[in-house]
Amino acid sequence: MPQPHLPAKTSSMPADIRQRGSKHFLAVIVLAAAASLAACAGTVSEHRATPILASAGSIRLTSERPGLLVDDGFHHPEVLSHLEERYEINGSAPQPDRFASVDSTGLNVGVREHQPGVFEGSFAMTRDTYPPTSVFHIHMARQDVDVPQKDCSGETVFAVQTGTTKKTGVLNYVLVASSTNAGLTHWLVGYAEGKVANAKTTVLWETPYVETDRADKYQDISLRTDGRTSLEVWFGTRLVYSSQRLDLHIDPPFQPYLEVQGLQIGYVSTFTDFSVVADSALTIRGLHPHEAVSFVPNGQPAVDVVASATGEARIPLPLPAVRGTATMTLGRASGLRLGPFPYAGGDEGRLNESG
Repeated sequence: MPQPHLPAKTSSMPADIRQRGSKHFLAVIVLAAAASLAACAGTVSEHRATPILASAGSIRLTSERPGLLVDDGFHHPEVLSHLEERYEINGSAPQPDRFASVDSTGLNVGVREHQPGVFEGSFAMTRDTYPPTSVFHIHMARQDVDVPQKDCSGETVFAVQTGTTKKTGVLNYVLVASSTNAGLTHWLVGYAEGKVANAKTTVLWETPYVETDRADKYQDISLRTDGRTSLEVWFGTRLVYSSQRLDLHIDPPFQPYLEVQGLQIGYVSTFTDFSVVADSALTIRGLHPHEAVSFVPNGQPAVDVVASATGEARIPLPLPAVRGTATMTLGRASGLRLGPFPYAGGDEGRLNESG
């Protein structure tokens, strides 16, 4: 079986992902030359609150501030002009060689077959930026094809990058990627640093290389980083990497990239269920002082907390459960139960009692 070059954990990755930095930044900076400062900084999308989430008897749970910042399932066809209202479509590949489209399978990002010996990339980057407390989720599927040649490569990438790149030239990001080459595929987690060009990537975690037809074709990825010392990555309900001791230099706010790279070959990947929530915890106010609260997210084990003396409870959530439906039981004599109701990390709700 042919064996690819395996990068050392403390060194940069192979040229394919390592070179992503200089190429895609140059493509972005050209488009950004005439952009205003406000466009460079970006903003967090505003969403209307749902007034009433749940009720039981005289008790109502209302939403004061929603935590869901992005909710793009990509489950229905969408014209490119609508997609470009929310995402910048760009990349190192010349425009004829790159593409993005949304059909019933999801958001398809890809590059067409191109000249030998050249890496070309294509990406969809959010136009908005997001705070360092955010949790990102994506269902990312690599193309279901083998790449038997040693001098060819196909890569699927989800990156969370500093949102100040267009203004400062700093090219720092964390990433989750799948790489296929010489009949083998593996998945990895890492981070990269660079200035304008030549971002160098360090691999933090990776799966073994296996035959492509045996490798995972997709992953449900949940990711959180503060851009300084912490990074947490889940594949589905499995924690694959967590550290609080990194030396990252990723200045917030953050921008996610849904990206594909191809060396000498056309390659396409599909992205669905993309979401961003404002935090990995939610807040409920209006509780009785020191009241017990049992919050059950998505049928998972209960999260039990006690309200403060002012009747406020902060409910921490595991990353795979930062969005969904939940029930909540209050520790008062009647054992009042609310829900099920929709929730997202960063939500701020309030209990109101009438009568």
